[in-house]
Amino acid sequence: MKRSTRAEDDRSLGATHTVVPTTVDRASQQDQSDSIADMLSAAFPTVLTGVASMARLSIPTLSLALAAMFSSVASAAIYVPGGTSVPGTSSDVFTWSAGAANSTFALWDNFVPPGPSAPGFSPNANSSLAIGPDASSLTFNTVNLITSGGNAYSFGNKTDASSTIRSGTTGGGFTRIVAQFETDGNELDYSSLLLTTGGGVLSPSLAIETDRGPGAMGPDQAVSFLAMWDLDSSQAEYQLDFNADGPDGNTHMSLLSYRVDSFTQASSFSPQAVPEPSTWAALGLVGGAAVWRRRSRRGTNRSQA
Repeated sequence: MKRSTRAEDDRSLGATHTVVPTTVDRASQQDQSDSIADMLSAAFPTVLTGVASMARLSIPTLSLALAAMFSSVASAAIYVPGGTSVPGTSSDVFTWSAGAANSTFALWDNFVPPGPSAPGFSPNANSSLAIGPDASSLTFNTVNLITSGGNAYSFGNKTDASSTIRSGTTGGGFTRIVAQFETDGNELDYSSLLLTTGGGVLSPSLAIETDRGPGAMGPDQAVSFLAMWDLDSSQAEYQLDFNADGPDGNTHMSLLSYRVDSFTQASSFSPQAVPEPSTWAALGLVGGAAVWRRRSRRGTNRSQA
């Protein structure tokens, strides 16, 4: 079964909702890639000097090698409402269809513009559906390098980010929020996935690795991860915080894509999406949430767009 793609998701919204796209000129990416080595050298001179010394490479050669590694276009492996069910769960994560009333989403799968970004950088979503005038947002609290391939790469420093999730209250008093991430290199610190609500700070009710495969930084380095919160309340917005795993000063995570969905309804979400019984033996605890890591290769359980 083929999963829904972002384009299919957007088309399904029809004329009753507005999808906000960000146009990216892919033809210009080669020119951007040609200059990424200079950006690397300018943004991270101390780190590059140290790595170049250890690898016995000149800084220009090392910069070009890093540019080649991270200039590929990010590919999306994200589940959408109304598409293929999230594998490994006993019931549907998405109980609504794309573009349904009382739902929102925002997707980042091609960060722009290329180059170093200062703390406080808030890239525009590539597509979004909002209730009211404002869509959900994403802010990086640390320095990142936006590669010519559209990835947000942390070179040495630990990526720290927060997302304001615009939801709504018109659907009722129960809300489900689903956040999905694709990373390469160092993974997320999954215990850092915390949602701030009017009632406190909450760990996910479900957190599951949906895919793992070879990435630019090595075998099994490309990871897709889904976190879900079921709330017995509704409010206009929430804040989701997350950061990369690994030691400060030696963390290399590339955020390939991030998507967040919300849906509000009048009754509780039942049954709750939980890992299938056959996976209980593989369960662990991350921030109080059940987590299942599926060590399957990318593309074995669904087609790529």
